Amino acid sequence: MRSTTLTMKYVRRLCAEHQREPKDVYLLGQRILTYYSRISWQLKHQAAMIGDEVSDFGNGDLDEALSYLDVFAPDSLRIRIETDTSSIFRSRLYLEVIQEAIVTVRDYPEKGRHYYEILDHCYLQDHPMTNADLCEVLHLSDSAFYDHRKEAVMLFAVSFLFFVLPNMEKIIYKIRQEMDRQPAEVTGYVEHIGA
Repeated sequence: MRSTTLTMKYVRRLCAEHQREPKDVYLLGQRILTYYSRISWQLKHQAAMIGDEVSDFGNGDLDEALSYLDVFAPDSLRIRIETDTSSIFRSRLYLEVIQEAIVTVRDYPEKGRHYYEILDHCYLQDHPMTNADLCEVLHLSDSAFYDHRKEAVMLFAVSFLFFVLPNMEKIIYKIRQEMDRQPAEVTGYVEHIGA
């Protein structure tokens, strides 16, 4: 029977504190990591396509292209470009949140860099390594590799759910508060100038 590592004890304790089943946390972490490379690939290609399309409007000059979109472009084209650009920013934010959780794993004191390597080679690379190749590179048996990969995914999932997301929610809340205040400040400033 395998002994429970310090990492798994820590992960299980966090799951219990947050009233989450470890199995559910693991599956969520695996799903998020699996989507990472797809979203990254889509983001690269979508950004390149929009960049090419927009630069065509201004003969390579960004200011000219933006002026065209703002003044002359049909509404349907402008709305499509805005929607696509908004989608890019949302995808980029999603990737940044995942990357923040991965950095948290890397900085974990108990084999954090080792877990980071596993996540990087299994999920983050454009062309992930095979499990057999990873076992060889990391000098692990198959069973040890699967145990370490599970620990890495679990550590990523708790980092994502219990540390990074709550912090992002606080930041978004502060940004929304700031945005809610700005219109009143601008209105007050405009009224002051007009008086």
